[in-house]
Amino acid sequence: MNRYRRPAEELSIEELEALLARKKREAREARLQRFRRSGRALELRAPAPGEVGLEDLRSRPEGAQASEPEPRRRGPRDLFSRLLLGVEMAAVAGLAFVLVSGYEALQTLNREVAQVLAGATPT
Repeated sequence: MNRYRRPAEELSIEELEALLARKKREAREARLQRFRRSGRALELRAPAPGEVGLEDLRSRPEGAQASEPEPRRRGPRDLFSRLLLGVEMAAVAGLAFVLVSGYEALQTLNREVAQVLAGATPT
């Protein structure tokens, strides 16, 4: 682009709107390209009749073939996910233990109060 860049104060409203629209379009295209590279954007194309299936609806990185499955990457992220799953399971087990212990303590307290009240009755 060899155009002379004028300050925004010198541009007309139509020129400013066109510039803003162009910048938004470029940002949208850059974001879409980034999504395609990471495999988060669907590639829209007109399928032949009878060609649409579940495999066609899955997103893939740009240029990847539909038949090749992506290899599962194991790494720190997967290890961290497993660690968090273990922590969550321990938290659920701890909550269950606290609830059962509370219930048993309440039952014990009720029995003790019942014994005290039964023994305090005048005869």
